[in-house]
Amino acid sequence: MKTIIPSVFFAILILSGSLAESTDGSRKPDLVILKIERPQYAQNVNGSRITLAVANRGRECGAFTVTLEDYDPVKREDLWNDLSKIEQQTLENQIIYMAQYPHESDRYFKLKKRISKLRMGEVKKLTFTLKNHWVLDPDCELKACADSSNQIDESDEGNNCKLFVSRG
Repeated sequence: MKTIIPSVFFAILILSGSLAESTDGSRKPDLVILKIERPQYAQNVNGSRITLAVANRGRECGAFTVTLEDYDPVKREDLWNDLSKIEQQTLENQIIYMAQYPHESDRYFKLKKRISKLRMGEVKKLTFTLKNHWVLDPDCELKACADSSNQIDESDEGNNCKLFVSRG
């Protein structure tokens, strides 16, 4: 059995068009978050270490920002509208209570990293460290977005983000 080393694997993907072709066939970059790994406890900072992979499925691009943030799906308007009036009131009361009496596990965060450029077909791993905060306590909702500031004109602007959800 032959072992394919990662650089050969990505070269095959590029040649086959899997990463090199943009979804609309254009010659623009296409930035995506491929994966958010399960957060790891970082004892040296008493917090969390979260690694993700960002890829460019299109042409080479210049600098852009990648964000990783605490994600609260309840704040999404489409989900909010599906709740009954009683559920909305109950949730509003919980949000008001949490704002008045915050718990460490409810802490909101937004971390950013800048990538100077990403070549066609390139995959880059980024590791974010969150000091004094363990995100899996016990549940976790994370959202990572490539090109979160919309600095890059892409072939598909709708595929830049990925969610990670874990229930304790």
